[in-house]
Amino acid sequence: MPAMKHSQEDNTKPMLAYYVSGHGFGHATRVIPIVAELIKRNEFGTIIIITSAPPFLFDTLVSTGHAVLRRVNIDVGVIQTDAVSVDRQKTVRALNEFISNGSYDELILNEVQWLQTMQIGMVLMDAPFLPAVAAKQCNIPSTMITNFCFDNIYSSLCTSPTTLESHLLKTIYAAYEQTTYLIKLPGETPLPSFANHVPHTIHRVPLVVRRNAKSSTQVRKELGIPLRSKVILICFGGHQLLEGADGWSFDEIFPDDSWYGLVVGLDMKDLHGERSQRLKALSQTAYLPDYINCSDVILGKIGYGICSEVVAHQKPLIYIKRSGWAEEEGLLNNLMVPYGSGAFEMSYTDFTNGKWTDCIEKAICHRNCKSPRQEITLDGAEKVVDLVGYLMAEHCSIEL
Repeated sequence: MPAMKHSQEDNTKPMLAYYVSGHGFGHATRVIPIVAELIKRNEFGTIIIITSAPPFLFDTLVSTGHAVLRRVNIDVGVIQTDAVSVDRQKTVRALNEFISNGSYDELILNEVQWLQTMQIGMVLMDAPFLPAVAAKQCNIPSTMITNFCFDNIYSSLCTSPTTLESHLLKTIYAAYEQTTYLIKLPGETPLPSFANHVPHTIHRVPLVVRRNAKSSTQVRKELGIPLRSKVILICFGGHQLLEGADGWSFDEIFPDDSWYGLVVGLDMKDLHGERSQRLKALSQTAYLPDYINCSDVILGKIGYGICSEVVAHQKPLIYIKRSGWAEEEGLLNNLMVPYGSGAFEMSYTDFTNGKWTDCIEKAICHRNCKSPRQEITLDGAEKVVDLVGYLMAEHCSIEL
């Protein structure tokens, strides 16, 4: 781990270890506002973020001098065959390699030693299971902050489990059960490992979400997009877009010539010439809330990051359903439907064949109709930090 730079004042405050799954960006996007609020409160020491997620996601936090990144692979996540499909067999194989060959126990031992050496005050998790075991062995309180855990994902992939799969699921359930506290985020799914947790250890908070830093006008001016034009933000990346692009041009996917497209991760040289004058490439490191805010419609996959940010910025979402991903149901039914500005499914076939117009027009019509929706407050990060302080104090009083 790199040398930590923190103030003398930080040395007198409890340090926090925040374990963040490296699967996808959704875990990181909600950890960022929570850690930013922890730093702002100035009630804690250095926050150490333990993850295999891309470092650029946490650059702003690390630059404050009050957060440090520790690169460790502490979970498996799921293995995908493509952008929308989970490979069940490869996921089970990866889980077995992670849990059954001795490396799991070794990883736990390493984390126990590290937690004890660093004198961590509380372990925060989103949403790997291994850190809960290490924290329990150190008698350090642990708090899961999430809308889902991988116990639900893995059990949905193993509906008729083999002997091996039953063993893996039992290990995962037992690990999650070591968690001291659970803070549930909106868009929750069933959490089987927490079924027997006593009610006072489970808390709910409003939406934890990143917000735009720039105005829509500023972003459009930077991109050279007229203010009156329509914009669709495409969060699939260039390679998925180009898979079926031989028979259609990008201009054909737009309802009319007033539309522009922003594509995350698209390399413009992949377009093989001027296939469209109205397509803008965004870096994979782009700060998406700014581009969500300046867009009229968002197209992507159902995940916490996208769903929370379209809800916060009141934008309709067109999504391509993923197979084998149990989190989708919770995000749709418990976040997008009650609080969102519309969610419209597009088939993967229509996506790859460039047949987007119908879905785009439905989304725009729904937005213009201003259909009634429930209000959701966006101060989830503040409420999480309130709870972290409260739960640490509660745990200390119990220990006394």
